Amino acid sequence: MPRDACDMRMCLYNHAGRITCTLDEWLCVSFIELIEEMELWKWVDATGDFWSRLAKALQQSNITVTWAEQLDSRLASVHTSGKLSWAAATSSIRE
Repeated sequence: MPRDACDMRMCLYNHAGRITCTLDEWLCVSFIELIEEMELWKWVDATGDFWSRLAKALQQSNITVTWAEQLDSRLASVHTSGKLSWAAATSSIRE
């Protein structure tokens, strides 16, 4: 557990750096899309990392977070593929 504000910042920074890996793993281009994608998966499928668990928990609880759009706009500046994600392209046929 973090002991002070510096430790907390480092923990958050480490988690923030991993979100791009999570998005790649789930073939999503944004955190909002990841939350939507979790509707198609069971909880046990989403336990691989912090961001997957958070997205699944938000989806199951039907909670909208105000910071998701801000996170996505920051991610877009460093993680832009310019393509439609596999998750978005296939979600309607996977439901």
